Amino acid sequence: MHRPADVDVEVGFSRPAGSGVMKRFMRNRSALLAVVVIVLIAGFSFLGPLVYRTGPNAVDPSSILAGPSSLHPLGTDGVGRDVLARLMFGGRISLIVGVLAAVLGVVTGMVYGAIAGVFGGIVDALLMRLADIVLSLPVLVLLIVLSAEFRPSELMMVVVIGLTTWPVPARLVRGETLSLMQREFVQAAHQMGARRGWTIFRHILPNTVGTIVVNATFQVADAILLIAYLSYLGLGIPPPAPTWGGILTDGLTYLYEGTWWLIWAPGLAILVTVVAFNYLGDALRDAFDLRFERAGRIV
Repeated sequence: MHRPADVDVEVGFSRPAGSGVMKRFMRNRSALLAVVVIVLIAGFSFLGPLVYRTGPNAVDPSSILAGPSSLHPLGTDGVGRDVLARLMFGGRISLIVGVLAAVLGVVTGMVYGAIAGVFGGIVDALLMRLADIVLSLPVLVLLIVLSAEFRPSELMMVVVIGLTTWPVPARLVRGETLSLMQREFVQAAHQMGARRGWTIFRHILPNTVGTIVVNATFQVADAILLIAYLSYLGLGIPPPAPTWGGILTDGLTYLYEGTWWLIWAPGLAILVTVVAFNYLGDALRDAFDLRFERAGRIV
């Protein structure tokens, strides 16, 4: 019979791959570029307002629908508010809601999927059917209905997005768990009388980190897009709070007046942010893929 120390050694045996993950990630130029872009966007959203003192709701009556200038680098909107300042604060809202919704969805999904995979049988079947039901719910439609009935807020969006997107990481973690349950160190833990809860948090979840991290980056991108959709439809966080989708909607209101800065600025912000997170997710998926590591060892 194996001793507990043997189990720990076996679990730890797969962890040195972390250095290989980092090496593969650092060799990916697209990944590094995505990280730089995300850091710049975060700095723009959170540190930018400390440097650029203009408030997002400060009105300049003498500069209504004014184009880019030294006073207003990205112009102003229909009531004289600085577009650059509103982009900064809008980015803050998008990143906070996107990251928190992704964390809520991923944490819920990883625990849910691990429980389904470890218990198996009828428990697994029932939990996965519930996940299928939640997965079939149209998140955007649900958000639209809730926004029409209740006053939208950052907290409401975080909760709704997080609690409707958890089935995806749940299914991923459940698949990983079914595979890990066949591994020697998990079977040895069961033979020594380890409880299922201990197995989940000691063996299963630590070995699904790669899958979770990859999925979380895509969840952030999806959440940012959902926020933009709702703001574009006028059902997002209500004015005067600035959002990228809301600025874009204002730009379309004055579409035939040549106010291109109200369309291009928020549109590019949404596009660049979502693409950067998607590139980061693709790079992390490649970095965590053990087939690349095995191929490198063979060479």
